[in-house]
Amino acid sequence: MIHTRIKHLSSQERDALFESFYVLTMDQLRTLCKHFELTYTGKKVFLIECLKQYLLTGAHVKPQAYPAASCAQKGEKAELLPDAFILFGSYKNDLKTRLFMKKLVGDRFHFTAAGIDWMHERWAQGKPPTYGEFAVWWQTEGQLQRPLKKEWAFLNFVGHRSDLSRTEVMKLWKQHQALTYAQVQKTLLAP
Repeated sequence: MIHTRIKHLSSQERDALFESFYVLTMDQLRTLCKHFELTYTGKKVFLIECLKQYLLTGAHVKPQAYPAASCAQKGEKAELLPDAFILFGSYKNDLKTRLFMKKLVGDRFHFTAAGIDWMHERWAQGKPPTYGEFAVWWQTEGQLQRPLKKEWAFLNFVGHRSDLSRTEVMKLWKQHQALTYAQVQKTLLAP
């Protein structure tokens, strides 16, 4: 059953509303989820799916936990060794990890959204990769050009503004997020 807040929207308007969710901040998405009494913890894509399913069907989506084999134990530190597992909850996207990966891959290594997606897929399967496997993946698959996914709204936004400084892009992005959130609020929360 389509929620009364979006029932009057055409299918194209609903699609546009759902696409706009990808622009919002996590705090903004959490606020929307709390308003509709939905789960408000998890990754951005999950919160968006919760909102979409609720607005389209009234269903409450439950979070899917990663299998225990993919998760770090509380307080467990990530070892930076080629045969050490990359575990959810201990993996860090930081300078120390980047320098270690550059030793395995070479200076061209950099963190990518596709790499993070790959890790999440492996974690969801209960098959956490090792740093060595990540290095091999990055050398073969990680460097491929991929179409930008809608989850990467910021990267899509930045891609059209290569002539601007990072500060200018960030200012425009924040403005874009604020305007988008105001439109979403008007559609979903206005009395």
